[in-house]
Amino acid sequence: MSALKKHDDLAKVKSPTDKHLWLVLCVSILLQLAAYDPLINPYDEGLILVGAELVLTGNLPYLDFWTMYGPASFYLTAWFMSVFGPADLVVRITGILAKSAIVCLSYAIVVRYVPRSYALGSSSIILGMLIAVRNDAFPVFPALALALAAIILAARGLRRKPPFLLAAGICSGLVTTFRHDLGAYSAVAIGLAVLFSVLSECKILGRGAAARKFLVLIGYYAAGVCLVIVPVATLLMTTVPLSDLYESLIYMPSSVYPAVRALPFPGLYDLQQSLSGSGDLAAFAVYVPFLVVPWIFAVLILDARRDEVLATRPTTHGADDALLILIVALTCLLFTLKGLVRVSSIHMIQSIVLAVPLLVIGSTRLSRQLAARVLLLPPLIAGALLATRLAMDGVGFVASGLAGAMRPPDGLLHRCMHPELARLRCVSAEENYLLAARYVIENTGSDDLIYVGTGRHDKVFANAIAIYFMSGRLPVTKWYEVHPGVQTQARVQQQMIAEMVSKPPRLVLLDSRWDGAEEPNQSRFSSGVTLLDDYIRANFTDVARFGTIRVLAPR
Repeated sequence: MSALKKHDDLAKVKSPTDKHLWLVLCVSILLQLAAYDPLINPYDEGLILVGAELVLTGNLPYLDFWTMYGPASFYLTAWFMSVFGPADLVVRITGILAKSAIVCLSYAIVVRYVPRSYALGSSSIILGMLIAVRNDAFPVFPALALALAAIILAARGLRRKPPFLLAAGICSGLVTTFRHDLGAYSAVAIGLAVLFSVLSECKILGRGAAARKFLVLIGYYAAGVCLVIVPVATLLMTTVPLSDLYESLIYMPSSVYPAVRALPFPGLYDLQQSLSGSGDLAAFAVYVPFLVVPWIFAVLILDARRDEVLATRPTTHGADDALLILIVALTCLLFTLKGLVRVSSIHMIQSIVLAVPLLVIGSTRLSRQLAARVLLLPPLIAGALLATRLAMDGVGFVASGLAGAMRPPDGLLHRCMHPELARLRCVSAEENYLLAARYVIENTGSDDLIYVGTGRHDKVFANAIAIYFMSGRLPVTKWYEVHPGVQTQARVQQQMIAEMVSKPPRLVLLDSRWDGAEEPNQSRFSSGVTLLDDYIRANFTDVARFGTIRVLAPR
């Protein structure tokens, strides 16, 4: 019995209710709790927390506060806050559950093709990578979990069960509400798979019947997408001016973001640094999808030449299996587009995760021909090593978390029972941010507005948005998220000044922590616009200082 036939027999006895899936889920949650990041991320995490709190107080994304993120993260977090109260823990729970869903759905895909031990190994690598990149509040994680669900449902729908395509469309629509770019890529990948499926049957069905079948299948999928997108788009377009939607969701991401946030791919110099011990080899994990996607197609082509095409092998899943691999590969390839601007593991994680199942599945289908093995083994080995290297960082976080649990002041349980601030349940912050937040709490009322900016606004990198949430105070301006290329504009600074004039902030906090940040993009250059800095200098005076944070009050 060949290895491929053996794997098919294994697949016959597996089901979506496989008890190992529950084991994967429980282990994923427990290990993430062990590796729990003890510090709040002042920018990325704060962005979601403050946006959610603004939604809770009746503010609308894009109209009352600007953001490049989809609305779902804010509304989901706001709902959790309405149930459990305003605490950072809610975004951590959302991230942990989303990452666990990613691990479980990846396992469900891989276990169809390979022995469970291989699938569990694949899940371990994926979990390690997800822990390594931290950022539990990142909307990419729930978007990726939903995209994986869409892949599985679409493959099942193409196996003569079209209603599953409706469910796949709903999942893709939900992806769009978290990350509109990933939602579009998910839809294109599944649409191409539907087209490929129908074209493969064109000779049997005939052109007319094939065209009708395509319209039926794509109609089911499009209907599912529209069930989510149409109500959300209608609500936004009837409550938010189109100019604001265009600026936040199209213009800023496509024109401003690439210019001021771009980072290059690691090169030979970075490799030399890594090999010498002064760099990080995990940074090269961004290359994994580009190694794996062409490789998996080469593997499948060689497989077809041996007359062992997945769609024609006598398995219980048939064409569903072939199309499942195709959708995963296409989605993996398209998801790399999201990470091509700001090249890093966290921004490429959605593609790196999808590459791991392809690696494991493809490794069991390598051609037996020596020449083919010589050509296909190097990408396999390189991709596996880079993915594993990134996952090892996650293992390190788990180990340090378990060690910290043995020291009560550092343990997760201690932080949950004795929070340093009421809203920082189970998490803490750097000392200066804690001091600044306490000062705001003690010197302002709950209805007072504040502004948390940077040391200078002609050149910015990021601001400590989390201080708003930590202190329980709302921002005075819709432009509270300080972003290069945005708050450095004269137009935006003039709007911020107008808002401060009409409703003066009780305190202004200026954090110079990132003022010296230099990246190889346009953010390192001053815009020359100092309107906001001049206004603050003329109308506010220093009253306290905590490290890099200056606290100012109206003169």
